[in-house]
Amino acid sequence: EMQGAELPKPQSRAPRSRRVRNKGKAWDPSWPAQPDHAGSDGSQSSDDLSEDTAENICSEIRIQRLANELATLPVSKFYPDIAKASMEAFASWRTRFMDRPSLWARFVKHKRKQTRALKELNEVAPVIHEVLDIVKSAELKDGEKFTIIDLCSGFGFLSMFLAEFLPADKVRKIVLIDKMWPMRNQERPGPTQITWEHIRDPGWR
Repeated sequence: EMQGAELPKPQSRAPRSRRVRNKGKAWDPSWPAQPDHAGSDGSQSSDDLSEDTAENICSEIRIQRLANELATLPVSKFYPDIAKASMEAFASWRTRFMDRPSLWARFVKHKRKQTRALKELNEVAPVIHEVLDIVKSAELKDGEKFTIIDLCSGFGFLSMFLAEFLPADKVRKIVLIDKMWPMRNQERPGPTQITWEHIRDPGWR
């Protein structure tokens, strides 16, 4: 189960993030995920939609291109099991969201010559690895389950990957918290807020 928490009213504009550059250095699995630009967190900004056609966005060819791009990223070298499982997740998400190409476009659009979902996977792979290790090795008492809190979740890629990879019998729910989520009593997200359509989809375990 994935759900968002009720939060204070978000700012009208997303705060500008300080970019941390690591040019010329080897990729370090312990390197923290870098902050993203305003609007790329899933808020409904003007660059959210890919320039590709809906047919191309949802095509089988696009999934193969994701696999080819993923093979070039450090996550495939350092966490091959996570990389392999992520492609199964991408295929599943495509099937679920292909009838909503504007939503699926937010997963596969390119930002600085890199597919958004793969960029996020590459950054959060060390966290996914640690959480999987903790949850799978935990010896829980009868009825005990983990509740995972994803602080500053943004669009929610970390939680979405965890929802696909974690054993359902050990996790009660994943809660996404970010000041850019709509408040619980809103009917729909505002123009600068993160859309919750993908999170509220009934297909999550």
